Amino acid sequence: MAIEFWCDSHGPIVQTASGKIRGYRMDGTYIFRGIRYAEAERFKMPRPVQPWEGVKDCFTYGYTAPTIRKPVIHKRDITHGFRYWPENEDCQNLNIWTKDINNDVRRPVMVWIHGGGYTNGSAIEHKGYEADGLCTEGDVVVVSVNHRLNILGFLNLADFGGEYVNSGNASIADLVAALQWIKDNIDNFGGDPDNVTIFGQSGGGGKVTSILQTPAAAGLFHKAIVQSGCNMLVAPVVTFEDSAKVGHAVATELGFNKDNIDGIKDVPFDVLVAAWKKVARELDEQGVNVNWSPVPNSYFMGPPQVVGFSDYAKKVPVMVGTMVAEFPTVDIPDKSVLSDDEIYTMAKEKFGEGTDEVVASWKKSYPDKHFANLLYLDYGERTSAKKFLALKTAASDAPAFNYLLTYDFAYNGGLPAWHSAELMLVFRSCMEVPIYHEAGAMKLADEMSTAWATFAHNGDPNNALLPKWEVYNVDEQPTMVFDSESMLKKNHDSELIAAASKYGPPRLAMKPYNV
Repeated sequence: MAIEFWCDSHGPIVQTASGKIRGYRMDGTYIFRGIRYAEAERFKMPRPVQPWEGVKDCFTYGYTAPTIRKPVIHKRDITHGFRYWPENEDCQNLNIWTKDINNDVRRPVMVWIHGGGYTNGSAIEHKGYEADGLCTEGDVVVVSVNHRLNILGFLNLADFGGEYVNSGNASIADLVAALQWIKDNIDNFGGDPDNVTIFGQSGGGGKVTSILQTPAAAGLFHKAIVQSGCNMLVAPVVTFEDSAKVGHAVATELGFNKDNIDGIKDVPFDVLVAAWKKVARELDEQGVNVNWSPVPNSYFMGPPQVVGFSDYAKKVPVMVGTMVAEFPTVDIPDKSVLSDDEIYTMAKEKFGEGTDEVVASWKKSYPDKHFANLLYLDYGERTSAKKFLALKTAASDAPAFNYLLTYDFAYNGGLPAWHSAELMLVFRSCMEVPIYHEAGAMKLADEMSTAWATFAHNGDPNNALLPKWEVYNVDEQPTMVFDSESMLKKNHDSELIAAASKYGPPRLAMKPYNV
């Protein structure tokens, strides 16, 4: 079948506030890549892009943010579909997929915020981030965003002068600048600036929750989806004081003080990172939280479990969910050959004296699942999501919806949904990654992607492909469980998660300076 492609000197061209840009049209979708939404000096707040004459070509993805963890070959690329791109500090760029330009059509806008903690990742890291399927079938405009990360996005140098007062929130400020650009320009791309949904996974979900707590973002978005990204509710909070200690230590290690701090903008990135790694080890031993995270101050209120939700966040409908396995601590080549006794023995190594209680709860929660799936069970992210939802529903009447993906993918006899397994389903990009080339995954892509897009349209994910999805409440904990047969369940895993959390090992936090 022939692929329709159009791009010539006449277009497709769109006028933005700073100048004209040209993209291309592929199979009915207009695509614009690498659009600059802001400029910024190192550790400074972003500012609008300078206007230009003529037409800029936006055919190619822009630079991604410099990362601390260098690219590696992932052992299970058939499950993730990783890819990498040139890195540069001038990384404030975004990408757009839309069905219409330069007319009066206005569709909901979905703004994707990538994962990778606050340290790594990019808007193109996963092949699944290609958004033409979500755009076309969901009838939405999709925008993905690159922004500053790690030391460039979160080093707190506020004590060194007014210009650096928000250096610890430069990453979040970039995202707010992107939302402002969308507010000012998305109508020419067929998007509705008054109907914007922010959504993100893992660290991207954490950034979504951070934006909820950032007053400058109020009114720039209207709904939020947090995918496996509520871990900040159980992770140690990064305080202003701890982040300032890190900033002082890095500056001192590099020979800077209040009189010459501006010189830090010229230090090569690798040298900057090396200095941070050195002092981070020392500070960590002293009990200082050296993780990268938004810094509580006048710009970012702080996490909701500490300060409550912002007035604006209280009004925002949310969808929050996780994967049943998230971060597996086992890798079973073929679980079908394991006997129940062998599985029980492995479970006892994990849950110790509480094994019988956990096993009984597991069989009650998942009577139709293979017993070995218990060994993969996530209880950390699930607990975090429930805590977030409890706080959110207590704070306001804005609707909240919960989901859980429990599907077994065709890998090693059936691999339960892992951290990021939903990405290719939500984006309808199953053909990009081999493990999704099966009928069950395609069906789930229809259900999940439709739910996400429907939520973007009207703040409610209910649609004809799913049973009734009830608004979340803490007593019944209604959860849409996505699987071969998706269904709404109430309190189906409360006992299991409580028992696993009580007896199971805690998730080991990776030391950021060892990344």
